[in-house]
Amino acid sequence: MSPAAPISGIDKDSAEGFQQGDGFAGPGFGVSIQPALEEAQASLDAVEGLVVACSDDIYIRGPPEEALAAFLALKARCSTELGLELSIRKSKVFMRDIGALRTLMETTLAR
Repeated sequence: MSPAAPISGIDKDSAEGFQQGDGFAGPGFGVSIQPALEEAQASLDAVEGLVVACSDDIYIRGPPEEALAAFLALKARCSTELGLELSIRKSKVFMRDIGALRTLMETTLAR
């Protein structure tokens, strides 16, 4: 694949970042995002939350307000330091109380 070849489903050329199929892409990504993941985990330690990542799949578990704050901080740091953009269409939030989730999202995103 040419370094400037289009990547199906992604609106960026492969010349931006790692080349598709590069054996160093996974480890390189992991090393680059590790400090941000550790910071997110540290912000959840007091509430026994958890940040787990496998490749570019990241899971955050904890009390809703703290988990959302950790997510927003992780998103901002990855954007600022690494130029990464969150794919909202691939993101999910799990919470038993949908009304509380809506309220949390509205109040947090209104700030």
